[in-house]
Amino acid sequence: MGKPGLLDALIQMDLRFVLVLGVAWYLYFRPSLQLSSQASLAGDSILNRTWTVSYDAPKGLDSTRLCVALVAAMVVWLAVGVATLLAQSVHWPLVHDAPIMHYIAWRIAEGATPYRDLLDMNMPGVYLIHLAVLKVFGPSDLGWRAFDLIWLALTNVLLWRLCYPVAQQWSWIALVLYSGFHLSNGPPGMGQRDYLEFAFLLGGLVLTVEALGHKLDRRRLACAGFLLGCAMCVKPFAGLLWVSLAVWSFLKGREHAGGRWTSPSVVLGAGLLAPIALALWLASVGALASFLEAVVGVMPVYSRMHDRPFLNYVWDYWPLLALCLLTIPAAMAASKRHPRRIALSMGVIYGLLHYGLQNKGWLYQLYPLIGFASALLACAVGEAFTSKPRGPILGVSVLSIGFIVAIGQWDSRLRPAMSLTADRIGTVSALQQDVEPRLSEGSTIQVFDTTGGCLHALLRMRAAQATRYIGDYLLFDQVDQPYVQRLHLQLMAELRKNPPTYFVVYRWGWPSGQYERLRRFPKLEQFIAQSYHVEKVRSQYVLYARGPR
Repeated sequence: MGKPGLLDALIQMDLRFVLVLGVAWYLYFRPSLQLSSQASLAGDSILNRTWTVSYDAPKGLDSTRLCVALVAAMVVWLAVGVATLLAQSVHWPLVHDAPIMHYIAWRIAEGATPYRDLLDMNMPGVYLIHLAVLKVFGPSDLGWRAFDLIWLALTNVLLWRLCYPVAQQWSWIALVLYSGFHLSNGPPGMGQRDYLEFAFLLGGLVLTVEALGHKLDRRRLACAGFLLGCAMCVKPFAGLLWVSLAVWSFLKGREHAGGRWTSPSVVLGAGLLAPIALALWLASVGALASFLEAVVGVMPVYSRMHDRPFLNYVWDYWPLLALCLLTIPAAMAASKRHPRRIALSMGVIYGLLHYGLQNKGWLYQLYPLIGFASALLACAVGEAFTSKPRGPILGVSVLSIGFIVAIGQWDSRLRPAMSLTADRIGTVSALQQDVEPRLSEGSTIQVFDTTGGCLHALLRMRAAQATRYIGDYLLFDQVDQPYVQRLHLQLMAELRKNPPTYFVVYRWGWPSGQYERLRRFPKLEQFIAQSYHVEKVRSQYVLYARGPR
């Protein structure tokens, strides 16, 4: 046998390429295919007629038709992959960050005060969303999966609503790109805060664009501002897009009588409603001062924490980043200036700032950038394929195929996510098996972990942490900082006052260190050594029990 060709290699890599070739061939040659029939001697019914397919070879290569056929075929390729992955994802478990937010929400529902009894720096809107999920869907894996898929469907509806007036049927590009990116993040990506935030951002953008098309309709602007305010209650960086849309409405307001100041005032005022409501809630439960203290104290320390340099992550994801940024010039070349192109270009710029300003580089922080870029690309494709110049058609086609391939070849994202999931669920099951039989009435436990699964095990066992410290990432990094030293003093005071029955130390610290990270906190290391003994050693953690063996 000879050396395999390119076609053989593509088919061996992914059988969906057979579908791509078939769809592309059909779409390209469809105008040249003719179906005719002739009655037979047996009668003139459909079954008795003789059917023939004739083919008139096109004169020369029609590059426009070829581009349309190839892009459509690649959309089908990605859609098939997304549908397959969606079916496989139904039984994905709750894992990674989501169980921590579930734990905090459960404790709040049990009467704990956020930030005062549970030290964390996430925004209160995240807790309310998880409280609602626990109330409606329960704490099960299937309930969380159902919520995540409903949220994805809602986001896709908004994407379709934003793109369809311009992109028409090519709006499917935005839907399959965004859904493919989300599903390829695996179980750890389900319900991530940036994923939740994007739906609010997208809703605000949709309503702003529609308001501009209805003479700056104030009701739509108010709803847009409110949704952007909700987004700020999940991730405060959403304030950048909120202010940008208010400025845009101010500039557009000059074209309408009385709209110059009214429009931005409506956007800004409505955007403050959700943050003010949450501030009042925090104040009513005695958590506002603790929230402000956590923001002022935790964020400067947290912002300097890195498990890897930010630029290393950028290098890993540079194809996606580059493709997203190229959607702006592609849209400018393919279409005239209109509100949807402007709004989505603002969204792409915001998505880049959202990713860069967080300075962590994690994949799930790309949700706004991927989402807005996917919508902008869909609009560009829809407009390019209805225009006459061939330059934009070729450009957006190449960009679309590149973007689809970058999202669709998701093994490099999905495999690590599934490996992490298996490791975390193994830790949760093992810790539950080791601790649950030992916990009796009056027993308490303190785990030193961040996202390793220990808090997830406590959630399953309905066991509360002995102290307000739900994660150890603030305790073992930058120990020379005054705020961290103050946390050390507070923790030791809590532990001496009410020593827990059990300690669990997870094997890996974040952003760095393993078991030796306890040496960075000598008083805690000494306290454990003097008052506790090793009860159980596993590959994932060490369980300590109070008292001598």
